[in-house]
Amino acid sequence: MAYQHRPRKRRRRRNDDSSDDENYLRSDSDDERIYFAPATTNAISKLCMHIIIMVVIACLLDCEYTNTTRLDPPLIPGHRLDFQNLDGMQAEYLFRFGVEDLQRLIVHLRFPLVMRTSQRDRYLSIEGLCIVLRRLVYPIRYVDMVHLFGRSREAMSRIHRHTMAWIHNRWSHLAEFDPDRVSVCDFQKYVYMDIIECIYQCIVCLCTCLLQMAHRFEYLCVCILDTDGT
Repeated sequence: MAYQHRPRKRRRRRNDDSSDDENYLRSDSDDERIYFAPATTNAISKLCMHIIIMVVIACLLDCEYTNTTRLDPPLIPGHRLDFQNLDGMQAEYLFRFGVEDLQRLIVHLRFPLVMRTSQRDRYLSIEGLCIVLRRLVYPIRYVDMVHLFGRSREAMSRIHRHTMAWIHNRWSHLAEFDPDRVSVCDFQKYVYMDIIECIYQCIVCLCTCLLQMAHRFEYLCVCILDTDGT
């Protein structure tokens, strides 16, 4: 086999008259050199520098924001609310029901003595009912109830949802319309009774106003006669 002479590739050389600050890169596939203008290189470097500065500033601001706005979890007290020794006035202020009324609600609503959530939170039924009533009395947050009930926010949230779900599943049928217990005749009877009561209240108010006007007129006449006699 005869040897074939292959012509050697000529490398692209830099011109002697080119500027000294001209940049070039060598490609990985061959020895060909790619030249970039100095303006393009400067623009790319400035863009990269701006991106790096923005990333650093964002990280610093994020660290400062997290350090200043982080809230420490509230301390959970080691005691629980003692429902047996709870004062009646305090119970009415906190839950709108006294201690005896709370126990009566537990009996009539047929609560079990001990209840358990899906996350295995064990609690007394009266405690769950008090948590629900406390939330209904005033729009209070769970973090403000930690020192009262001695439980964490997450535990009270689970207890509240579980108790409300139990009440709904047990007594939701009473909220539906029952045509056997409540009929159109009953509605008409209640409406007529309300109309009669309203008319009676209006007549009583009118008579009271007339009597007050008569008393004032009589007092005025007595005062006039006294002044004429003197």
